[in-house]
Amino acid sequence: FLEHDIQIFVIAGQNELNELPDYSGLLGQDIYFNTPETTMKIFYEIENGGHSSGESPSVVIRSVIVA
Repeated sequence: FLEHDIQIFVIAGQNELNELPDYSGLLGQDIYFNTPETTMKIFYEIENGGHSSGESPSVVIRSVIVA
């Protein structure tokens, strides 16, 4: 688990996990799901986006999870 004392906002491309297998466990989706439930967190996933899609997003939001 990743320990955070403050809330986090994670932005990730939907296809990050497939593009960068060498970074398994360290990408946006992993960071969100491995952060404790006691930490306020928001996940913003860019539909059909890759690892750098957060730099200039131009696609529809696939999902937003607030916990």
